[in-house]
Amino acid sequence: MKPRPKLNWSGRNFVISSLAVLLTYAGSTATGQTTSGSPWERVGTYEGRALYIDPTTARRSGSRIQIFTITDLKEPNATARGRQYFSKKALLEFDCTKRTFKVLQDVWYTRRMGQGEPVFQTEGEPQGPYAIQSDSPGELFWNGACGRR
Repeated sequence: MKPRPKLNWSGRNFVISSLAVLLTYAGSTATGQTTSGSPWERVGTYEGRALYIDPTTARRSGSRIQIFTITDLKEPNATARGRQYFSKKALLEFDCTKRTFKVLQDVWYTRRMGQGEPVFQTEGEPQGPYAIQSDSPGELFWNGACGRR
């Protein structure tokens, strides 16, 4: 599996790097279409949140798969600093055999479908691994990503 690039997420570099990541990996537009013309694929809903994967970004290595996901919120949520967001775009890595996942990148946006201004970005090392819980968003994403094997 190709190593994840180290990115500087402070200030102006945060915006430039965020745009580069989005264009490189997903290239989404306001309609939820990727630049390759493939739509985001809805994998389900959970407590009013619509969950999507972008199969065009899937990268496999053995039992692991990295894929971009979007969680679209029905109602806005807020960061610890009070900034409202309507969606989260994450790069997740699933171990399809072990039923676990890691969060490699996570960016929260002011508009739906990963659009608008980024208001929060995870930094540093990947988070996890976390076990896939039954009847959870993680399980819906896992089914969408790992069910393609």
